[in-house]
Amino acid sequence: MFGLALPQQLEILGIGIFLVGIGVYAVASYRPINAIAVWAIILIEVDWIITSVVLLFSFDSVLTLAGKDLIAASAIAVFAFMILEIYGLQQLRKTPESNEI
Repeated sequence: MFGLALPQQLEILGIGIFLVGIGVYAVASYRPINAIAVWAIILIEVDWIITSVVLLFSFDSVLTLAGKDLIAASAIAVFAFMILEIYGLQQLRKTPESNEI
């Protein structure tokens, strides 16, 4: 990645994942829930899943079985969360708006 050594690449990846986690926490803790922000998170998750599949097929000969399993498991977990978020947005849309606390 841009001529950086592997440890530097992993640091950048870790920082990116940490920032996504902070963003997800911020969106989840804000009331009322902003549907546009949730859709942005869903797009990030779609990107994660697509990138995982591309990574599995592109680096098939380089990855160990444990590495492939880890990438596949993380993509499946992200997919499960994405489905739950879409379901939650549908439920949110069905909920009537009220001004009561």
